[in-house]
Order: sequence, then structure tokens, then C-alpha cells
Amino acid sequence: MGATAGLLYGAGMAKGSGLTACPFCREMFVAEETRVCPECGIAVRDIVDLPPSDEADRLTHEEAAAMPLERHQPIADAEMLSWKDFSRGRGILLVLALAGLAAFYLPWAIQTLPFPQKYDAHDLARKQSYFWVTFTSWLILFPAVLTRRTVRKMLGARVALVTLAFMPAMWCGFLLSRPTRVVVKGLPFEYHWGPGFYLTMTLSIVATLIAFRFGRGSEEHERR
Repeated sequence: MGATAGLLYGAGMAKGSGLTACPFCREMFVAEETRVCPECGIAVRDIVDLPPSDEADRLTHEEAAAMPLERHQPIADAEMLSWKDFSRGRGILLVLALAGLAAFYLPWAIQTLPFPQKYDAHDLARKQSYFWVTFTSWLILFPAVLTRRTVRKMLGARVALVTLAFMPAMWCGFLLSRPTRVVVKGLPFEYHWGPGFYLTMTLSIVATLIAFRFGRGSEEHERR
């Protein structure tokens, strides 16, 4: 009953409400029921004249402290996010994967000898199957990002996503190390890399950096 007396006081009961309470144990009585607490032997007083009890103060502080936490409570690791939630690097990676797929059909190699000719990565892949590496990486990256809809799954997939995002850049780096002028059966062939090639390498590097932070939100950065 002690906490009840304090809470009633905090609720704004008017003096003369017909209730009295023991100042020590906060046992409540109807007015004129008794003048002395039978348990403590202390004279009872009007309930409004008593300050809030320790328990009432504690409950009041707990409620006040909990209110901002409810408003700004961070997303739980296992909470399912909406398909339209593109935060935490999700939207950027999806756009980069689509751009990488589109870049596959832009000019990759521009031949100057023995005759001028442009080749996109699809043309090159039909002749050399290992050119499909870049297309496959982007193709797998897109659904891998799209289906990660909890923070826990995002963080758990970062290693795989970093690997997928970096593979096109790694392949482009390998191709840059190869000579761009060769002689085949006495016939010289010369070419240089086109915009699709360099766009793919740039997209891959950016996607790799984003994948390293995949699943991390702005609130984690603020806490640091």
C-alpha cells in the first residue's frame, strides 16, 4: 500500500480526499478510521500532505527514462525489413549490380588492327568463356543483396558479397596486365580497352567498398 499512497499523491489528489496514510509504511486508511497506524504506532496524516514514496519516485524515473528509448529504439538484428528498405548499403549495391550488368554490353575492347572493330564483353565471352566471370558476379550479387532483409543476415553475408563485388575488378586488373598487341600467324592485332571495361572496374571497386559496410546503419556510426 505504501507505493499506492505515493502514486495517488503523484496523480494530484486533492486535500481532504478522505484518505489518510502512515508516514512510515504508507498504509492507507479511511479518514477517521484511526489516528495512529496500528503497525508502526505513528500518527497518520492526510495522504496529500505526504511526499511521494521511494517506490513511486523510482517508477516515475523509470517511465521517464524509457520514453526516449521507445522513440529511438534501434532496429533489432532479427527484425525483417521491408522490400523497399534500401538503407544500410542495400539500395546502393542493388543499383551497382544492375549497372554492372548493363556495362557488360558496352564496348569493352576496341580493335584498331588489322581492322577497326568494337567488342562488348558478351562478344568476348562467346569466344572466351572466362569473360562470363564479371556477368556472373553481378548476376549473383543482385539477388544476394535483395534477399538479405535482416541486419543479422546482412552482416553474415558481408564476406560473400565483398568477394562477389571484387571479382569483376580483379578480372579487369588481370586483363590490364596482358599485352594489347599480339601477332597471330604473322598478322598483327592491336586493341585498347573501352568504356565498358573501365566502367566495370570502377563499379566493382565502389561495390566492394560498400559491401564492407553492408548492414551497418547510421546509428552505429553515431555511437562510435
